[in-house]
Amino acid sequence: MSDPELEALRRHIDGLDQELLALLAQRCRLAVDIGQHKARQGRPIRDPQREAELLDAREEQGASLELDPDFVRELFALIVSRSRAVQEP
Repeated sequence: MSDPELEALRRHIDGLDQELLALLAQRCRLAVDIGQHKARQGRPIRDPQREAELLDAREEQGASLELDPDFVRELFALIVSRSRAVQEP
């Protein structure tokens, strides 16, 4: 049995997922550029202070959008971890 309203909502989610994926790909490309810049300057890949500040800021931003702070922190911790991984030579 078809539910047109449900299908429309799902199509909307699918579109948002495509946008999220495009943004994540763009972020990964920037992380690679940052890794190359750090390598040229002899800087380490990991910057614990920057990571902590980023996670705190994203958690706060997420909370202002009524997102669960734990979810936002977990999500961005994974994104930051992946960003470090693509920066490795």
